[in-house]
Amino acid sequence: MSLRPDLPRSSSGFPVESAGHPVGMDDVNEKRPHSTVTEDDLRELLAAGPDSCLVLLEGHVEVAEVAGDGLTIATRDEVAGRTGAKPDRTRLSEVAAELSSEIRLQGA
Repeated sequence: MSLRPDLPRSSSGFPVESAGHPVGMDDVNEKRPHSTVTEDDLRELLAAGPDSCLVLLEGHVEVAEVAGDGLTIATRDEVAGRTGAKPDRTRLSEVAAELSSEIRLQGA
């Protein structure tokens, strides 16, 4: 028995709000702290300046304008080399998973 039978359901049976986001999911435009690399992180990094890098700072993945505080995960140039000039969603997802795995292997 569902706790909220009044909510519309996705094809997988999970409740969704009218905007199509799972119940409880924050606005997709709001940046939330996270400890794994996402496709959005890579898009943000690739759109940033040439000296930008992806860092793990206090347990959260962030794009930094220059290397400094935190553990550098990858530079903009490194990610561009791995994804190509115009990466598609699949390639971004693959590289995000690879970088998240590298973070775990370092024990961070």
